[in-house]
Amino acid sequence: MSSSLEASLRRALHHRSTLAGGVVLLALLALAGLWGSDPEVSRPVTVKRQDLVQTVEMEGELQAVHSTEIGVPPVQNAEFKIAFLVPEGTVVKKGQPV
Repeated sequence: MSSSLEASLRRALHHRSTLAGGVVLLALLALAGLWGSDPEVSRPVTVKRQDLVQTVEMEGELQAVHSTEIGVPPVQNAEFKIAFLVPEGTVVKKGQPV
């Protein structure tokens, strides 16, 4: 065989092996893509504006930022009898007996 024919055969074999390697690599990448894909992740969704609701459960006592202590006016030499007392924590309105 002549050296130019041998060189042509070597180049053809080299191109063929490179092409075969490329095909195998593409096949492996395609299989990896199919194997690792999650249908839930790849499915598109429609985004819409919504309220974000967060619930936090805690125990403790609340204290008002603004409060007013109420009591009887100071009177000398007088006796008072409590006739009615609303339960602690009851919301009262102006003028309502407590």
